[in-house]
Amino acid sequence: MTYCAAHGIDTQLNSNASLLNEERILVLRDAGLSNIHISFNYTDAESYAAYYRVHPRMYERLEQNIRLCTEAGLETVLETLLFKGNQANMQAISDKVYDLGVRIHEIQNSIKMPHTDWSQVVSKESLVRSVTELIKHKKPDTTLYFTCMDRFAEQLNLREQPGMYFSNCVDGTKQLHLHGNGDILICELCHPVVIGNIYNGTSLKDIYAQQPPALTEFLEKRPCPAYDALFADA
Repeated sequence: MTYCAAHGIDTQLNSNASLLNEERILVLRDAGLSNIHISFNYTDAESYAAYYRVHPRMYERLEQNIRLCTEAGLETVLETLLFKGNQANMQAISDKVYDLGVRIHEIQNSIKMPHTDWSQVVSKESLVRSVTELIKHKKPDTTLYFTCMDRFAEQLNLREQPGMYFSNCVDGTKQLHLHGNGDILICELCHPVVIGNIYNGTSLKDIYAQQPPALTEFLEKRPCPAYDALFADA
C-alpha cells in the first residue's frame, strides 16, 4: 500500500469492518490507503445479525468503525446491495449512511451468483422504484453511485444527474481482484474465476499482454449476470 501511494497508484480496501479498530484504521490511513469501501445493508442490529449469522453487538462495532474511518479522514464509501431482503428499507439505509458521516453511497444491483445459492434479485419494477426514491431524496452534499446497472439504465429510464452516477463496469477491463492468498480474480461477484496467482509467478504488470485464456474469453463475451437476471425473457 505504501509502495502504491509513493508511485501514484490508488488503493481500495473492501471490508465488512469487523476486524477494524482505531489503531488499524490509522495505520491504513498513514500507509496511503486511497479509500475504504464497507458493506452496509441494514439499519438495525437484529436484521444485521440474522443475515450475517453473527452476534448483534457486531453491528455496534460496524457503526463505530465507520465513524472512526470518517473521523480519521479516510475517504469512506458505504456499499449497499439492493436485494429482496432490504429493498423496502433503502431510504432508511441511505439516511443512516448520512448520519454516520459518510457522503459517498454506492448502491449495487443484486445479481444471481451461480457459484452460491444466493439469488434474491429484485424485479425491474422494484429496482426502478428504489433508485428513483433514492435520487429524489438525495442530500446535496452526498454522491450516489449505482453499480451493476449501467448496461440497462437507459432502458429503465434511469439517467445520471449531478452527484448521481451509473458507474460503468470496469471488472476485467480496468480492474481485477486480488485476494490475500495471491489469487487474481476477474470479478468478485459475477465472474469469480481465478486467472493466476502472484505468489505462483503471475505478473500483474504483464497479465493483459499475456492474457490467461479465461480473461480473453471474458473480454470477448463480456457476460453480465445483472442484465441476464432482469431481462431473461428479452
